[in-house]
Amino acid sequence: MSEKSLSSAHLITEANTSVFVYGSKNQKRGPAIREPLPFYNPSMELNRDTSLLIVQNLLNHFSNHLEMLDGLAASGIRGIRFCNELEGNFSVVINDISPSAFELIKKNIHHSNCLSRAVASNKSIHEILAKKSFQYVDVDPFGSPIGFLDSAIRAVKHKGVLALTATDTACLCGVFPKVCLRRYAARTQRSPMMHESGLRILLGAVARIAASQDKGIVPLLSYYSDHYFRIYVQLLCGKKYANDAMQSFRSVDFDWFSFKPSGDIQLMGPLWTGALHNKQWLIEMKKLNAKMSLGCHSQLEKLLDLWLQESSAPLFHYQTDILAKNNGFMPPKLDGLLDVFEKAGFFFCRTHFDGTSFKTDAPYDVVVGLLKDFNRKQQKQ
Repeated sequence: MSEKSLSSAHLITEANTSVFVYGSKNQKRGPAIREPLPFYNPSMELNRDTSLLIVQNLLNHFSNHLEMLDGLAASGIRGIRFCNELEGNFSVVINDISPSAFELIKKNIHHSNCLSRAVASNKSIHEILAKKSFQYVDVDPFGSPIGFLDSAIRAVKHKGVLALTATDTACLCGVFPKVCLRRYAARTQRSPMMHESGLRILLGAVARIAASQDKGIVPLLSYYSDHYFRIYVQLLCGKKYANDAMQSFRSVDFDWFSFKPSGDIQLMGPLWTGALHNKQWLIEMKKLNAKMSLGCHSQLEKLLDLWLQESSAPLFHYQTDILAKNNGFMPPKLDGLLDVFEKAGFFFCRTHFDGTSFKTDAPYDVVVGLLKDFNRKQQKQ
């Protein structure tokens, strides 16, 4: 990269960190567009804020020096924020194969005075992962992370954390089912619950590849937001852990999933059918969110409450609009439904996937009956 190109970068501030980036100073939020220069996407601030909570909690659990890799770093903002905003004994390799990104990362490390904690790298992520192991590996690619999974899982130490972003949501959610089958070896379908199924297909792929290396996964946090999926899994080394994790790897019936009557059995998956989040980690992250100065603090506060409820929730969710349409009643508001289901002896919670959706362990026919009764009572008031 020429000095002239490097000098065209401008400063932005995210939380308590300032870095140099390229692009318009008034860049719109939303999915990134592949560009020749390393990009900065403001819509991924929640993604980065969440990673700070995860890593700070990981640091609190580890007494020894924590080694981390931000493998596809672009401007390097995530790794720089780790250095500026986290407390503990750690170092981070901030890597990108792009020479332009490498020069920008070096500039940002010097600007933020992170030389004691951060190392800039200009290699293939696969080369780094083949030579060194880490307690935390972050893979945030443009598109699918599937091509990085084998290398990344192999390089995460016992009880370490792998963080993944997937922006190929159209593939995972059923818009391009052949692509999903090709990439993730799973069958998908476009449906009202496609964001949860897509997230579970991604988790299933991680569990399957980890098990092939005699490792098991424990999802610490898995969520959908805007245009991407994000997961954090703890990796446990050993055949027992791999076998335990694979108990949550299976296919489910399309028709049960979409609540449409059919005489044919069609399977979706295989996918992850276990918990999406770890309750204890979320409790600790909620405490950290109250202390740390994160730009998405308020949004995270609400999401952490939803994720905590989901951590004990059953597989998949119901969408009130679809239930109402299929059963001939007006869509009810979620307010008040908690008492209805709890009085009937069932679990109930909202979900982060959709503002009109909920999770419950009540059978489908019971759900429909409770909603119809609730609607009738509401109309009489």
